[in-house]
Amino acid sequence: MWEALRRLGPATSHLHRDMRETANTIGEFLVDAFHFLALFAIGATTVWSAIAAFIGMAAQGRASLGDILLLFIYLEIGAMVGIYFKTTRLPVRYLMYIAITASAAC
Repeated sequence: MWEALRRLGPATSHLHRDMRETANTIGEFLVDAFHFLALFAIGATTVWSAIAAFIGMAAQGRASLGDILLLFIYLEIGAMVGIYFKTTRLPVRYLMYIAITASAAC
């Protein structure tokens, strides 16, 4: 009986370590899946919005400076999403470009 109790400690320690590794693996998978899903959603929405804005400009037969700056903002958002997708780092420089462009458009 004492031998069985003595072996129980290392067995539960291994079980605990395996459960922690499994939970970490599942957690990392879910976080990565959310990142990819969110990146694709943001990228697709950006492309959709840019196309809709371009079609609106084409329907008017002209593009104002605000329209051109809006397309530039869409370009920067798309570049930012692409860079984040490749490097998993958010380039703050692009956020600054967007902010400067948005303030110029107002």
